[in-house]
Order: sequence, then structure tokens, then C-alpha cells
Amino acid sequence: MITLATLPRATKQQVFNQVVSHARKQREHCTVGARGGSVNPSSCNYRLKGTRLMCFGGCLISNKEYDDAFEASNWDTLVNEGSIPPAHCHFIRELQMIHDAHFVDDWDYQFNEFAEKHSLKYTSRQIKPKKEPKQLNGRK
Repeated sequence: MITLATLPRATKQQVFNQVVSHARKQREHCTVGARGGSVNPSSCNYRLKGTRLMCFGGCLISNKEYDDAFEASNWDTLVNEGSIPPAHCHFIRELQMIHDAHFVDDWDYQFNEFAEKHSLKYTSRQIKPKKEPKQLNGRK
């Protein structure tokens, strides 16, 4: 399992595989509105308090490494502050945008496009949402 401690040694393929595996198990957004409310990238959480939900960046942070203070910052800011390693920063931010800006049932298509863009191996498999939010970035 990749954590912040092992992230600098991980390949892009390993990071991608862990995020995809996480997405296929969780099948829902990690946002304040994840439980039936609206989804908004500004409300995304690395971990959603009181649940087991994690965003795509959050699944790369072990429980021991996690700090509630992370929730106030995006991945780039955490890297710039020295809170997390810079390894794969932009790659992870791109993966986070899949989580933040797309419905769960669109994740498979987005992962496929991402894999092609980054020359990664990916086996397509439909991801069925546990519960779809009422809207996403203004869409209903």
C-alpha cells in the first residue's frame, strides 16, 4: 500500500492502481454532500469525518500520517508547505479532478482516458455508484 512515506518510491502505475482500486471499492464521492447532497470540488475532503470515505488523494495517506489540518488545503498547498512529499504532485491532482468533477458512473471512462494520456495499463470496469448526488458542478 502506498502512503506518504512510500510515495516518492512509487511509480505512476502503482499510484494509479491504488486510486482505481480505492474508487472501485468506495463508489462514492468524499465530499460534504456525498450522502445525497450536491457535489462541489471545493467541498471535497481527504477524509470525511464520521465515515470511512476518502478522496483519491486521501487514499494515499495512511491513518497515522493523516492530519485534520490537511482539510484546509489542496494537494499543491500541502506539497508547498512540506506537509506531503512532492512526488507525483500534478499526477495526483489530475486524479483528484476525476473524483471532484465527475459523477461516479463516469469514473471508469475518465480513468481510461487518464491511462491513455499517461501511457498506463488500465482494464475498464463499470463503477456503479452507491448513491448518486443530486447535482455535480451545476448539472442535475
